[in-house]
Amino acid sequence: MTANNDSRWRRLLIAIPMFGAMAVVGGCSTITGMAGGGDMNLIYIQAASTDELLTQKYEVAVKPVCTQNTSEKTTYSCTGQTADGKEIKVQVTGAAASNPNPTNTTTAMVLMVGEKEIFNGPMYPVMVSNLEATK
Repeated sequence: MTANNDSRWRRLLIAIPMFGAMAVVGGCSTITGMAGGGDMNLIYIQAASTDELLTQKYEVAVKPVCTQNTSEKTTYSCTGQTADGKEIKVQVTGAAASNPNPTNTTTAMVLMVGEKEIFNGPMYPVMVSNLEATK
């Protein structure tokens, strides 16, 4: 090895742990931010709507992305797209942002593909049936 090669190897050996440490610290802050400031209802709704689409044999190109209605804090809207280009629309009502509880059977989900309503009912049974299917 030449002096130049030794120098490169030393820099590389120093850089690898530094990049690893940055990845760990960056990942932790991202996870903390998601857990502390994230709305768990968004995660529940996105998972339930995607699971129901797949259960009913729809190919999903863009998973539903959900937002909370700013004036009605218990209402959420989501949009996505099927593989054949149809719009996916999800409306969820009764999801209390202050107490994200997926077992709340009053949380109603309406799921549409194009103009066709494919689901209208409580969100909790959808989540339970898909969890049991993965066991």
